[in-house]
Amino acid sequence: MKKNKKKIIIISILSAILIFGCITFIIFNNLNKKEKEYKLEIEEIQKQNESAFKEYSNNIEYMTSWTKTDMLNNLIDEEKISKDTEIVIKINDEEFKDEEYVFNEVKNIKITVIFNKLYEYKVYKKKKEIITNEKIYNLDVIDSIKPVISGISNKEITLGDEINLLEGITAYDDVEGEIAVKVNNEVDLSTVGEHEVYVSATDKNGNETIESFKVTVKEKKKVTTSTNNNTTNNNNNSNNNSSSNSNSSNELTQQEKERQARVIAKQIASSITGNTDLEKVSKAAQIVSEYYQKGVHKESGVDYRTAYGVFIKGESSCAGTTRALGMVLEEMGYSWTHANENQWTHQWVILYMDGQIGYADGQIGLVGYGKHPVAEE
Repeated sequence: MKKNKKKIIIISILSAILIFGCITFIIFNNLNKKEKEYKLEIEEIQKQNESAFKEYSNNIEYMTSWTKTDMLNNLIDEEKISKDTEIVIKINDEEFKDEEYVFNEVKNIKITVIFNKLYEYKVYKKKKEIITNEKIYNLDVIDSIKPVISGISNKEITLGDEINLLEGITAYDDVEGEIAVKVNNEVDLSTVGEHEVYVSATDKNGNETIESFKVTVKEKKKVTTSTNNNTTNNNNNSNNNSSSNSNSSNELTQQEKERQARVIAKQIASSITGNTDLEKVSKAAQIVSEYYQKGVHKESGVDYRTAYGVFIKGESSCAGTTRALGMVLEEMGYSWTHANENQWTHQWVILYMDGQIGYADGQIGLVGYGKHPVAEE
């Protein structure tokens, strides 16, 4: 009897231990399974956030500015980011907290984008884990925009005259503003003939623009006199000389023609108003175009390629309207350059308007940002 009782007790204890072990195994197995599920969910969140990084390999133009919104739009797809993920941006390992960043050095910039997602779960006890994703973008800041040289035009002098080759010529850089212009080659103006002059402007990042114009050196006119003792002949010669001088005085010099044209240009410039550069330049181009339409289109002659021909003489071409519009723009305070100058093709003004490159066509009154439609064909 005692032996049976003892056996029953042992069996009961072993059964209890077995049941406890099974229960413990089931509990721990469920907990481990649950923890594995959390780990898988963490991996999925990490994969999801990783997919939000965009590929970005574009160069950035010197002096471009990016806000934090610009950086997010360019570098990540926010719609793919897991909810409640914190985004940290570092520029050259320093956290970006300002309103905007200006790329003011021509060099490589390292931008690091970091996602931090707080994930909380409970297995044995409450746990917290930071899910982190990180991507580094190495971006090259470049300066590809060359300065614009304005005021280039051919010049004419008489042998022995002094001339400032850079008079009226200016250069403008989109970042530095007005910069220096220099003559690139030695020019011997002590000989009669046509001489090519090259001028250049270089910004601090090495972008160089070279333009050229011609200086024509003419011989001095020889003055001849004759003496006649006959009073009648002297009187006749006097009358003839008077008539000749009168005719000569009617033939204006290039300087006088330019002076007269500039008077008109100043009048036009003073009448123009507007809130933006585009509005002001458009009005100037339309007025010059009206002068062109009132006159006669010519492809040869003395003044058809000049502002004087457009404003005063009523004969012009696309070259003349370009120079006329350029003269008005100078009076308005703009720097400009002559597209396709001295070429047998359409010509127009290139200038900066509202902080960006643009064009103005004095012949048809067309103005816009970017490239002239003719240049894009």
